Parts: sequence; structure tokens; C-alpha cells
Amino acid sequence: MNNKCIIFFIAGCLLVSGLTLTSPYKQVFSGNLLNLHIVLKIGNTQALVNGKPFIRETPPILISGRAMVPLRFIAETLSARVHWDGTEKKITVICLDKDIKLWVGKNFALINGKQLPLETPLF
Repeated sequence: MNNKCIIFFIAGCLLVSGLTLTSPYKQVFSGNLLNLHIVLKIGNTQALVNGKPFIRETPPILISGRAMVPLRFIAETLSARVHWDGTEKKITVICLDKDIKLWVGKNFALINGKQLPLETPLF
């Protein structure tokens, strides 16, 4: 992975997050999203939002060269509403005018009812 790598959050397809690999050797991602500066580090449960530390249950990880970032943390940091349906294994994210539905193990998302392919399914 190089230092120009752009991370797509919310399953890699919904919004370009602007999170960029700023330190390839330390695997640190940072970016500015809606006037928030977010810093995440692969394997580390601490995140920084505008310099303030937050501890999350799930750290970002690398799977086959793809950075998988914690959806709930990033979405809620951006003031999105997140709902988990354990029966369907479905995540619904409401962000601005977007109604985003994702399923664990499926390689597509629905955004306002329109199907969009995902390069990597949620897990």
C-alpha cells in the first residue's frame, strides 16, 4: 500500500472519505471529513477526532491489502444514524440525503434503493 492510497469508507463504495495513508510504515490514516480531522491507525483501537482521543472496540485492519475501517465509528462521527438488524445481518446508515443498506458477506449495497457493487463485502 502506498502513501497515495485513498480509503473508501462505509464498505468502500459509498462516500469518498478522504482518509489517506499518511504514514505507510506506521499504517496511519488521516483525513478531513465535514470539518472533522480523523486519524486512525491499523490495529489500534484509539482514534483521534480533531485531536481528541476516542477508544473504539474494533480497530481498522488490513485484509488482502484493503483497509477495513470501523463503519459505526466513522458514520456516527459524521452525525449519521446507524442501525444493525441482527436477523438479516444488515446495516442501515442514514447520512444527509442517503439511505444506505449493507449486508454482511454480500458484495453490493443499496443507496437510496439503487444497487451498487462493493469490491470487498462487509464482514
